[in-house]
Order: sequence, then structure tokens, then C-alpha cells
Amino acid sequence: MNLLTSTSDEVAEHLRHCPGVILPIGSIEQHGPIGLVGTDALCAETIAKEAGSVGNILIAPTLCYTPAQFNMAFPGTVSITVRTLMALIEDIVDSFHKQGIKRIYFLNAHGANLMAIKGATHDIYNRLGEQSPLVRCKSWWDFESVNAIRAEEFGEWEGLHATPSEISITQSEYRSVESPSTMKRPASALTAQFIVDHAGDFHP
Repeated sequence: MNLLTSTSDEVAEHLRHCPGVILPIGSIEQHGPIGLVGTDALCAETIAKEAGSVGNILIAPTLCYTPAQFNMAFPGTVSITVRTLMALIEDIVDSFHKQGIKRIYFLNAHGANLMAIKGATHDIYNRLGEQSPLVRCKSWWDFESVNAIRAEEFGEWEGLHATPSEISITQSEYRSVESPSTMKRPASALTAQFIVDHAGDFHP
């Protein structure tokens, strides 16, 4: 059930039976020459819609304005501060709490969001105590079944950012982009040490 395309009466009736919500959260940042700028947001939204459909769960609008300062040199990237995202998350959770929503699940698609979600959740629990809704967050690639598919389809080519798996989701659901720079296969995959040295979202 999509919150944006539902009436208040429909939401109220739905919450009587299922007082929870999935909130997709991504980013607006570069994803290479064939990756859409909204890849993270679109992946989170696509997966959340499918999960909501299977579980008959309310799906909130996707949060896409998030921290991405490390990609600001690329056209189209939009970044906000971690403290701004934390404040926004707290306000959204407070609104859901006042509506009687008891479980809020952030379906994440952007690594830099995790710190803000965890920090905001800590402050929410500290402020609301036992009255707080249950807030959980997991990135879509953290599920074992998803990683099995990623390993089977892409193996060592999965990489770190603008991965084949997330680009595949956007190409399947939205549009496919071709670029001359992607027509030639790289000479080799990333080494394990390169991945260790470059993991995370801090790239000064």
C-alpha cells in the first residue's frame, strides 16, 4: 500500500491491521557513466514496493536527500549534512508515532545514511522511552539471499560503488544507458586489498 496514493481513511483502516511502515532511503549522487543519479533512491523504492506488496505493508515516500558530500564534484549530486538528515528522520518518526504507527523499517540503499539513522534512532528511544515505536534499518544488500544472487550473477566484479547489481535494478525498472567507456571490459577485477583500502563513503 502506497502512502502517497492512499486516502487518510484508507491509511487509518490499514494501520488498524498492520501498524507498521517501510521507509525507503537512498541518495542523489553519481553512479558512473551508465548509472542514474537516483540509483540508490530508485533501488530502495523498487525493493520496498515489492516487499510492501508481498507483505501488504504501508510504503512511505522515498527519502533521497541524504549525505553525499564525497560525490559533490560530479554534476547532479545533492548532499545534505548528517545532522539535517537526523533531524528529518526524527520528525518523520514523530509524525508516524502520533499516527499510531508502532514499527518503522528503514530500507537503506546508501551506506552514508547508516550513521544518521542509528544516531536519530538512539535519540528517539532516549526521548520517547517505552512509548517509542520500534525503529529498524537494514541495507538491501545485507540480506544473505540477496548476496547469494549478487555472487552468482557478478562474482568478483560486484565492486564497491555503482555496482552491477544496483545498476541492474535501475536498468530493469527504469532505463538502460550506454556509454563508450563501458563497452570495453576492464583488464582485471578489483583486488581484495583495493576493496579493503577503499571501502566506505569517505573519499577526500
